[in-house]
Amino acid sequence: MAEVSAELADISILTAEDPRTESLEDILVEMAAGAESRGGVEKQTFYRILDRGEALRFAVSLARPGMWSSPVGKAMSSPCAL
Repeated sequence: MAEVSAELADISILTAEDPRTESLEDILVEMAAGAESRGGVEKQTFYRILDRGEALRFAVSLARPGMWSSPVGKAMSSPCAL
């Protein structure tokens, strides 16, 4: 998913989506590698933020008139806590 985001979005925020027993840091390392494999540049076209709430606030803070942001995820797990 980070690969597609790096290709299609101007800016991507990589964050938690219910890591359960997995290491969040490890997940974000994999996601960042995927983004970089498609031309993403950390702190320019994508950011890693561990806390989902903080990530959503950061995304909203970047928004300017005429822009939009959309929280997306794997959506195959239920429920997903925001």
